[in-house]
Amino acid sequence: MAIPRFHTVLFDLDGTVLDTIGMITDSLRHALALHLEWLPPLAILTRGVGMRLAEQLNGHAKDAARARGGPAPTPALIAALEASYIEHN
Repeated sequence: MAIPRFHTVLFDLDGTVLDTIGMITDSLRHALALHLEWLPPLAILTRGVGMRLAEQLNGHAKDAARARGGPAPTPALIAALEASYIEHN
């Protein structure tokens, strides 16, 4: 019986092959501190890991707004957070 040959192999690198939690939380801290002057504890930073980045950042921005009594996050703020996260990461 012939063994099938594969021409492509896919790896889920982020969080599966490599432990990237530290890199993710460092980048989150950077973006949140830069734009919101907010540094949540590690337990809060890690609860959204695995979600789409914009969803994570929106959740953190909402948490920051609730904690500080500020306005709800805008799409422009989320875009700025995402750009800062990606640049740092």
